[in-house]
Amino acid sequence: MKKKHLIFIAFLLSLSLCAGCSNAGSTFAKKKDKASKETENTEENTPEEMTVTAPVQNDPVSDAGIPDEANDSAPTSEEIEGNSKGRVAMIADTAGINDHSFNQAAWDGLVRLNDDTGATVKYITTANGLTFNDNIETLLSEDYSLIWGVGYTSADALLEAATKHPDRNFAVLDHSFENIADNLTGVTFRAEEPSFMAGYIAASVSKSGRTGFIGGMESATIDAFRYGFEAGVAYANKELSKNVTVDTQYADSFDSAAIGKEMALKMYEDGCDVIFHAAGNTGTGVIEAARELGPDHFVIGVDRDQSYLAPDNVLTSVLKNVTVVIENVSVQYMMNSNIGGISLDFGLSEHAVGLSENHDNYSDEIYEKAVGLGEKIASNTVLVPKNEAEFNDMIINNFQTLQ
Repeated sequence: MKKKHLIFIAFLLSLSLCAGCSNAGSTFAKKKDKASKETENTEENTPEEMTVTAPVQNDPVSDAGIPDEANDSAPTSEEIEGNSKGRVAMIADTAGINDHSFNQAAWDGLVRLNDDTGATVKYITTANGLTFNDNIETLLSEDYSLIWGVGYTSADALLEAATKHPDRNFAVLDHSFENIADNLTGVTFRAEEPSFMAGYIAASVSKSGRTGFIGGMESATIDAFRYGFEAGVAYANKELSKNVTVDTQYADSFDSAAIGKEMALKMYEDGCDVIFHAAGNTGTGVIEAARELGPDHFVIGVDRDQSYLAPDNVLTSVLKNVTVVIENVSVQYMMNSNIGGISLDFGLSEHAVGLSENHDNYSDEIYEKAVGLGEKIASNTVLVPKNEAEFNDMIINNFQTLQ
């Protein structure tokens, strides 16, 4: 296995995620480059500085609650024509673009790209028996020059397409590549970092001493959420002399709110009073379960600020600034920046992940402590595990890396 080395690429400026991050300012992504590549100077092609506010949300959910399948009403594709030569498309996973989460945030980024640059943008959903490969071929036939795959499940198909079509560009959200084509970019987020902060909050708030984690599917991507969260709970236990536990389950689905709701209701019944979900549209069912059960049943949202789905129950949300990242990386491609053949890694130090500012359901003191932990993580004073081995090492070493 070739040793990856991290270098910096200064092309994302002033990404100011609203909470859990340090102050807005110049920022850059960590670049996981192939060993054979040299550092590339992209200064001439740096896009204009962009300031990010809190994500735009949908209207609040009515008393009827969250639909069991929130993406039922979404069309399987949509195109917004622009007035420039840019043509950028994305392939959503089975959860669809009304998942209140990752896919929706990605599409928001392309809508902004259309607004800001005049690019023609489109999404197409992997549904109705269509595969990622089917959708890739459709978008290639429609002359899209940059095609995004949303989620790690699209990685193999995008890598194959990039190899077959060297004249087109491809990018994948939530996946890095060991061996990557020169016309393909991987984009990952250090989700373990804000998840650690969320774990600290969950353990601080929990009265029952039991919290839960519901993941969509077992994978390295979801492991980062899980073990970051479990580490934050463990750190709070040590600091606050508590013994809060984490019950972990996987739904084996990112697109079934019904399954998420059923799992969450059982967890709450078993004594959990805070559940963190990293499960896409399945997670909307977790939120609906908390909302249905009422006060003192808390949930932690993911990817976007999900407090609007259940204002009295969403404790906080672990945010990925997907909207801004997908727009900025797309702009780089449109400006002919040479960022193919690499994987870009975003975290707290790049202001690309964080926590929602909203903390109506817990104290200012706990919120400020979580923000302080985020600052330590961003400065590498606190090292957060992203998998089981790193988590076990942290426990065995008794948090020696935590100052």
